[in-house]
Amino acid sequence: MKKIFLSFIIIPILAGQVAFAQNYYSFPDSNAVWTIATIDWGNYTENKKYGIIGDTLINSINYKKIGLSPDTSFNPINAEYFCAVRDYNKKWYFIEKDSLNEKLLYDFDVSEGSTLVIDNPWAYGITEVYIDSIDSIEINGTYRKRINTSFPLGGFPEQWIEGIGCNNGLFYSGYYLFDYGHQLLCFHYNDSLYYLNSPNDSCFYITTNINDKNILLDNILIYPNPVKNTLIINNRNLFIQKIEITNILGGIIKYEKYNLQNIISIDFSEYNKGIYFIKIYNNKNLILNKIIKI
Repeated sequence: MKKIFLSFIIIPILAGQVAFAQNYYSFPDSNAVWTIATIDWGNYTENKKYGIIGDTLINSINYKKIGLSPDTSFNPINAEYFCAVRDYNKKWYFIEKDSLNEKLLYDFDVSEGSTLVIDNPWAYGITEVYIDSIDSIEINGTYRKRINTSFPLGGFPEQWIEGIGCNNGLFYSGYYLFDYGHQLLCFHYNDSLYYLNSPNDSCFYITTNINDKNILLDNILIYPNPVKNTLIINNRNLFIQKIEITNILGGIIKYEKYNLQNIISIDFSEYNKGIYFIKIYNNKNLILNKIIKI
């Protein structure tokens, strides 16, 4: 995997001072993927990936096309067009799908103590944002500007990072409710992980805590966990339609379709030790769980 190292200039740091980035990191030109989880009062309920899928011309202005993929791995060919984004004068603007009206998403040229108004249809519409402080965050050996924000109505503060977006996800600036909404888990650029903001240090959400006992979820028994050789799935009263297993980075290592109402055995003996995630689709809903290979 080829690593990309971006050039930067840093002001010398004295004791007690903060390093501030000097270069401006614009919206990515290509090969960028944002992995975002949906949160419902503390529970991760859905995983989505947004990525750049090409260029487009709207109102005679060039934009980057953003695609949405619900799959574990982002595929620009199968991604659904979501919106268009452009970076102009250190401000990120977007145009929604089936619209020609441009709106402000981020302003990376603000100053501390100022107030910014954002009109975000994916958050709460028109929202006032307070710029509390500006500092830097080190990413892949370089420093990028980080803008720390808050809201007049309270709620959970946001952090905006140049070249990435905010910790709520690329399109959720102004989404100020705590433990409900969205969270940026990972940002990849040119297939390299640049930013990790995940509670379980992976690019995939989990809904069940791991332990050394058998796991019973919605009439499906999964055991043993941790697993060494063979993982057993006893689906009892429900038909399993498909099973997907991914590694900690979200790469699919197994995908199998079924139409069964009995015990399924999955061979883990050739997998490396570590953390995996399993999706089980049955005729009722989707079940997700974390599996440890020992």
